[in-house]
Formats: sequence, structure tokens, C-alpha cells
Amino acid sequence: MANSAARLPWWPLPEVSRGDPAVFARADSLRTREEPVIGYAGTLVDTWRGWAVPAFNRLVTEQIIVAWEAEQTREKASLTNTGLDEHELDRRWTASSVHLALDGDELVLDERDLLADPSAVTRIPPDVWGRYVVMGYRWHWQAISPHLCGIVIGHVPPCTG
Repeated sequence: MANSAARLPWWPLPEVSRGDPAVFARADSLRTREEPVIGYAGTLVDTWRGWAVPAFNRLVTEQIIVAWEAEQTREKASLTNTGLDEHELDRRWTASSVHLALDGDELVLDERDLLADPSAVTRIPPDVWGRYVVMGYRWHWQAISPHLCGIVIGHVPPCTG
């Protein structure tokens, strides 16, 4: 996790090893500091390019999806003020969107619009502990002290391996 600390020097970062419970936030939310940081309780399962790859229980995963949808709604609303007509706005928005959802026990990552590929739907089952890796190798997740969060979703789970 040392690479991530260099990217975000103003945040004191906890030392987290694989299998450790921690609170995670998306690094872009740490950089902007425009809104209170939302932390999500999960378990570090891997690292990727210096970033954390956490796994979250279903309830936390549901809240990540809700927050993502709200962020996407705000982003689309901000694009409305650019002067684009509604058709062009919808076209650009659809072409840049990633959709997340839970379908039964699977997390669904739908990138059909983004990639212009009708088969670009990934279904991610939970791991053996019922946890989901939500955009773990795409988003820049960072372990963070819960004290720096405006809210923490979930409870830090016990270490499971």
C-alpha cells in the first residue's frame, strides 16, 4: 500500500495486509474533498497497481451501488449545464456509463454502453465468505482511517484469512 500513500500524502493511511479488515474509500473522493468521504468496511483481498482491492459484504455492496448511482446522477445533472441538447447529452452519457447492480447473488457490471459491446456484462459471484469485489481492479480503492470519514458504511469485519 506504500504506492498509494505517495499519491495521497495528506491522508494518514493505515497499514493493511491481505486478509485484514479495514475501511476503504475511493481515492477520487479523497482527492476532491468536496463532500464528506464515505468509508466502506471491508477486507483487503488483493492489491492492484498500488491500490487496495477490497471485498465487501452484501449490505455494504448495496450501499456502494446506491452511492455510485447518486454520483452518476449528479454528474449527469452537471453535464446538463453544458448547453448540449438532450439527445446529445443522453448519447454522451450512455457512452460513458458503467452500470452496477445486484442480481440474485451476483454483482453485475454492465459495460455494454461504455464499450459498445453487447456482450460486455460481467457477473461476479460472492467469495466463500459472501463478499464482493466491487470494481476492485478498476477503481482506485484506498484503506483509510475511519476517523477521516463523514460516514462509515458497515462494521469492520473480523480477519478471515
